[in-house]
Amino acid sequence: MLSLQGHAASFPDAENAVDSRVLDIEEGLLVQLGASDIAVLHDEVLLVAAKPVFNPHALEVEILNRDQALRLPEKAVVLSPILELRPHNVRFEEPVLLIFPVCVGSTKAWRSLEGGGWEELRDVGFLAGHVVLRLDHFCQVFVGTDEPPKAQIKISCYMNDGLDHIWAAKWAITQTGCCRCKQMLADCFRDEEVLQDYKLCQWTVPAGTFAQGDSLKISWPDCPDYTDPEPGNVNFERFPLVAPMPWLGQQPSVELRIEDAKVYFRKFCLVDASVRGLDHSVEKQVSEVYVTGNSKSNVEVGTHSGKSGRAVSFTPAGQLGDVPVSTRDLVARVKAPTELSSSRPFIRKVRGKETSTIVKISAQASTSIPDGSTARPAFFSLRFDNSPAFQMAKSIYRLLSSYNYKVRFVEAGYGDDFGEMVREYLYEIKNGGGVILAVCTRRYGEKTESKFSTFDELSYADSHGVKVVPLKMESPYPPTPPGDPAKALIDKVLKPSVAYLDCLGKSEEDIALKVARLLLSN
Repeated sequence: MLSLQGHAASFPDAENAVDSRVLDIEEGLLVQLGASDIAVLHDEVLLVAAKPVFNPHALEVEILNRDQALRLPEKAVVLSPILELRPHNVRFEEPVLLIFPVCVGSTKAWRSLEGGGWEELRDVGFLAGHVVLRLDHFCQVFVGTDEPPKAQIKISCYMNDGLDHIWAAKWAITQTGCCRCKQMLADCFRDEEVLQDYKLCQWTVPAGTFAQGDSLKISWPDCPDYTDPEPGNVNFERFPLVAPMPWLGQQPSVELRIEDAKVYFRKFCLVDASVRGLDHSVEKQVSEVYVTGNSKSNVEVGTHSGKSGRAVSFTPAGQLGDVPVSTRDLVARVKAPTELSSSRPFIRKVRGKETSTIVKISAQASTSIPDGSTARPAFFSLRFDNSPAFQMAKSIYRLLSSYNYKVRFVEAGYGDDFGEMVREYLYEIKNGGGVILAVCTRRYGEKTESKFSTFDELSYADSHGVKVVPLKMESPYPPTPPGDPAKALIDKVLKPSVAYLDCLGKSEEDIALKVARLLLSN
């Protein structure tokens, strides 16, 4: 049974320190879709965006070939897929969430610049063998390190069935404990030119700890036709690495010559011909990404030839349901229900071209929220403390925005003027006959050093006669901020005759529906 106990993805260097939609759980990552979210799964990349961002921009993901001529940062070692994200030159109203697997040793993420070159991303979280990024605009992205990576590696051997009493063997090198290496090696068993029909031999050899560029030479000692050693030097960008040529023999066993600082030999034997591909006890250790929404979340499937992440069209494929489902099983469910144990059954060869199945999940509100095109504008006044109340308000804002409500929520990116955004929003609310939605927590209304605190926003409403609608998010109510000026302001503006919306114990959909009805009323 899936364990849902976990903690949210942490971004220690970012101003917004937590993304509440991503939980680090025992089995991997759990992505909890809000009612206004759309998720798109393309190969190993999961993209999550709010509907107001996704719908008008036609977001696309393309996985670039590493053989393409790309000028990467000096000293950078690539330990992830290199992604081309489109459209370019568009800044999103709120960040897009991007999740994909990375190799052990990944410490940094880079994004390409419009004028050329690269910049290091700050909004980065590393969890359960994956990277979690939040991007306010699209470009090229990759993950890796700019320090010489060092990791433990292991050498495995695989053999085929022995047609006509001739056995073929191939070795494979992977990083120990690297989820991405395991996932990519699993793909090799679906490729007839690599490891299809090969089976795992005993035993796997822990080769020790290697740094980038260390010498490592593997060869078949008793086969003169294939004496050229591979790989020569360790290059983690090529991992997992599979022998380019097989060894051929008349017995289901082979001795491998391994040379690093010394030379030694290891014998591999095919003990059980019924065991195919990866050691299943090891494969279960691969961290997966799970997605959950609600029973009304729609699942659609689209197919596209080539690597572009945009499907020609999507067709309905059922609903997500209330139980979390892994991204592997989700794709298997819509394309090949009999292959739920396969890692990536959605990649096929069609007329010589690789065809990807792209899965789209559209989360839906469990309540019926009316269209907000004619509603009054509203501004969320709240403390930026990343508390549960803050995250709830943000989800409500996203949900209302997806139904065309003119709601405003300050989400300043790097380089943006936070104060200017607050001034513009308050002016819009005042002139448009709108309301201020006061997200009332215990310290709401506290007077701080900032000129744009909730104290100042509430003072603006009081001075200009702007309607304030309190959202009771915590007890006690009214708020009890420190300091006499703040207490006096709360006493004046949030007086007993001002009705509040009780949000305690309510879902984001229920609260959004209450706010929607209020904004549509006269």
